[in-house]
Amino acid sequence: MWKYYMIFLSHDLSRAARFPSTEAFATEVCKHGLPFRPVGKVGTANRFAAVDYCLAVVAGQLRGFGLTLPAVARLLDRVERTALQSAIEQFEIGNIREIYIGISAVLDREDDFSAVFTGRAAVADALADLDLIVISVSDRLENRMKGIV
Repeated sequence: MWKYYMIFLSHDLSRAARFPSTEAFATEVCKHGLPFRPVGKVGTANRFAAVDYCLAVVAGQLRGFGLTLPAVARLLDRVERTALQSAIEQFEIGNIREIYIGISAVLDREDDFSAVFTGRAAVADALADLDLIVISVSDRLENRMKGIV
């Protein structure tokens, strides 16, 4: 089910991922295999799912730390999209209030690690055992739901 505030276009993802332009974003996505997958079109622009928007927010934060785009692509590939989609759906209907992505340098999906957390307690539990970069995506989603772009 798509609501108007959950339609994300290329320019939304390019801003979230801190690219200077939509063209630069499109070029780098193809060049480095960033895991953004269009789900349709709005006019001539690609439309993306909320999962892709959240991953773009994470990409922007990782780029802010100085990571290269190939490294960002590898780290984003470790996030389980299904778990993130489920968390977004729960967030949208109000069952949860927070979504965090935990990026590990050593764990990936094969290690039964989804990288998606739905509360501070879950993040704290994970941090007791793992070294993670934890990035909140719920504030950006909430702003979008309120109409703040």
